[in-house]
Amino acid sequence: MTTLATVTVAGLLTAGCAGPAGPVLDTVAAANDRLDDYRRDLAHAGKTNGETGDDSATVSASDGPTLFGVPSSKLPFEPGEIDMATHPDEQFNPCTEISPEIYRQAGLELEIEPDMDKLAGYVASCTGYAASSDSSPRKSSDGRFQILSSRSTLDDLQTQGIEVLELSQEQPFSPHLVNGTAGRNECVSGVSTNRGRWEVIFTPALNTGSTEESCKRAREAHEKITKLIGGNAP
Repeated sequence: MTTLATVTVAGLLTAGCAGPAGPVLDTVAAANDRLDDYRRDLAHAGKTNGETGDDSATVSASDGPTLFGVPSSKLPFEPGEIDMATHPDEQFNPCTEISPEIYRQAGLELEIEPDMDKLAGYVASCTGYAASSDSSPRKSSDGRFQILSSRSTLDDLQTQGIEVLELSQEQPFSPHLVNGTAGRNECVSGVSTNRGRWEVIFTPALNTGSTEESCKRAREAHEKITKLIGGNAP
């Protein structure tokens, strides 16, 4: 990069000549201006080609904390826990605020129910199935997904004796995996937000598979949906 910069600046100086009678450059200030312009162009070209530096890090930081690599500025919520005293009607409803097309791109077919936009006991819930691998309209029968949001916190779950299998150290978002209903090998991938706790639950059909496999399915779907919300196809 140093060699390229030296050669290019030398070219700028040479290009400033207007024949034998012309000045090399009008002033030193003009030379500095051109050099500044070149540096800006070079930095922009580097970012366009996928290079990263301090400037790109600053831009990323300005977008806020990330969930699965997606900045909070592109998500319908921020890290934290819902403030029921101040914002009692601000709960996130993943059944209506995320389009069916996003779920389809994530490989899920959602069951659309009447009044899905309403909360029942501070819980929003809808069911989805993995799309069949043969691209037909039918749904796969290997299990089902439940998309859910609630106002309970991770501490509430632990107080109820629900086992936390994994708690991400990604801060301030804290994605977590927890055991589902005992004996069903289901798994919950969740994250606490300022609009409630958002979960993707996978339950295998007829108690097949393992909890580990269910956790993998739940987390992969959760991550795909998040990235699609942010405009990043997985």
